[in-house]
Amino acid sequence: MDPCAGFRVWIHVPDSEYGSMCRIQSMDPCAGFRVWIRMPDSEYGSRCRIQSMDPCAACAGFRVWIHVTDSEYGSMCRIQSMDPCAGFRVWIHVPDSEYGSMFWIQSMDPCAGFRVWIHVPDSEYGSMWRIQNMDPYAGFRVWLHVPDSESGSMCRIQSMDPCARFRVCIHVPDSEYGSMCRIQSMDPGAGLRVWIQVPDSEHGSRCRIQSMDPSAGFRAWLNLPDSEHGLICRIQSMDPSAGFRVCIHLPDSEYASICRIQNMDPSAGFRVWIHLLDSEYGSMCWIQSMDPCCGFRIWIHVPDSESGSLCRIQSIDPCAGFRVWIPLPDSESGSMCRIQSMDPYAGFRVWLHVLDSESGSMCRIQSMDPCAGFRVWIHVPDSEYGSMCRIQSMDPGAGFRAWIQVPDSEHGSICRIQSMD
Repeated sequence: MDPCAGFRVWIHVPDSEYGSMCRIQSMDPCAGFRVWIRMPDSEYGSRCRIQSMDPCAACAGFRVWIHVTDSEYGSMCRIQSMDPCAGFRVWIHVPDSEYGSMFWIQSMDPCAGFRVWIHVPDSEYGSMWRIQNMDPYAGFRVWLHVPDSESGSMCRIQSMDPCARFRVCIHVPDSEYGSMCRIQSMDPGAGLRVWIQVPDSEHGSRCRIQSMDPSAGFRAWLNLPDSEHGLICRIQSMDPSAGFRVCIHLPDSEYASICRIQNMDPSAGFRVWIHLLDSEYGSMCWIQSMDPCCGFRIWIHVPDSESGSLCRIQSIDPCAGFRVWIPLPDSESGSMCRIQSMDPYAGFRVWLHVLDSESGSMCRIQSMDPCAGFRVWIHVPDSEYGSMCRIQSMDPGAGFRAWIQVPDSEHGSICRIQSMD
């Protein structure tokens, strides 16, 4: 109602047993917003609510909860800011249950970041999951700890040195695999290292992302030594200024290279393709930058097929943005999907057009006026529903409007997001 009030969203089912199912509303321009799913005269009362109690206390943050009144569980989920400067707290509390508190995200100290854990008191596992910031400058720590279990610690993300970035590992001691996954920064300037190491296995190392030289970018690969496929996936930076290279290479196979992302020239952007040599389709997928200033081009080309080109994203003019379409020539549907920028400043247009079909245009996102934002709708003319979904900006300063309109139906409007001004 008030242009400063932000926006309102709701799913309203009038004359139904539930009344209003979902509502996001700003009562006061300074109040932020409120969201709830309200089931009046139901056994659960209010299922979900996000609310700002103090309209002008911008530092008051917000509160979210799923409240099940007069139930055995009390409050199931709650996100609450107790202190405007304290950040926020989140928990799922199951009082008078065997587990106590199942999930809790809490900021004890405004400068300390946040803490998260799933705590199962008086259980065989103790704490199942905990994310905790011990030192405000130390980054953060995350781990799944299963004490007195066969696996020890299942997952741990920890920053030992505030400057060392972070470390992550899944360690399964006394198991056949040793360490399953590890992300570790040995040197603060070295970037990071990630690998899945399977020692004493037939495959050696399954996956490894490693930065050998801080200026070299990073390297990642799945290496299957002494296997039929050789190298399955590799991301590698040969030259620090060259960007990166990725390829799935199957040597001595019928397909040669299945997927390859490669930067031939540091200034040329990048190239990606799935090439099926000596196959019926030729090249299946290709993302390529012909001109460094031209952006990029993507297409799935099926030469000598009935459909011609199945998917193509192409920038014809470096300043024109980009164009995307799936044309099916000589097909019953005409063009299935098209994203196109007619005017470099006009934003973009997207639509699914089904020529000479009973539905006309199925989905269309279009910018009529460069300043008008965008419009989206699924229109089914001459159908029982009329317009199924529409997001439209009537006035450039009006924000946007979205709704699913079912005229002359028992429910009226099922979902509507609207800016009145």
